[in-house]
Amino acid sequence: ALPTTSEGFSGTDEEEGYEPFPRCRKCNQLKPRRAHHCSVCGECTLKMDHHCPWVGNCVGLRNYKYFLLFLFYAITTIALYSVRALPIIYQMFMGTSPRRGAPALSPVLAITVVITLSFGISLFFFLGFHLMLVLMAKTTIELAETSGSRSPYNLGWRRNWESVFGTSQAMWLLPVDTCPETGYDYVATNSDSRVPPASTYH
Repeated sequence: ALPTTSEGFSGTDEEEGYEPFPRCRKCNQLKPRRAHHCSVCGECTLKMDHHCPWVGNCVGLRNYKYFLLFLFYAITTIALYSVRALPIIYQMFMGTSPRRGAPALSPVLAITVVITLSFGISLFFFLGFHLMLVLMAKTTIELAETSGSRSPYNLGWRRNWESVFGTSQAMWLLPVDTCPETGYDYVATNSDSRVPPASTYH
């Protein structure tokens, strides 16, 4: 959860009532740039991308890498299954089995293969979409808000990638927290990009 007071932030002056970020009018939490309020979770999430019903939680700064790895692991598993199911796929399209004496293709097995492959193809494009967002330094929400414009937080594809997966290549595919960002110090890098105003609430 986001903090409800300015304590611990540098540059604050509580005696004068200064706060480093605006407050969310729905949950009253301090709301840094790129944070959004989730109506399902009932609180703001740092660098929120979307609320995912698959994991029953918001996908944002601290768990975005885990979400992407979940998709990658699922696709890899389906790809391995597909290799193992090549004789079945061959029989589905050719009508005959490539192996002599192989059992006949059952309807249940055929439906299972079709559903699995369809699911895998969908996940493949879904992962590709999110990897594109990583390289563009955008979230799904920001893509909808600033469609067609360059992200004001774009630091180049390499640093954009490292902002999610970290700088150690050996850790990229491991489900460990390697995100170097705090979520509180985003600064626009160019004046040509459209930055949503800090007072915008969702």
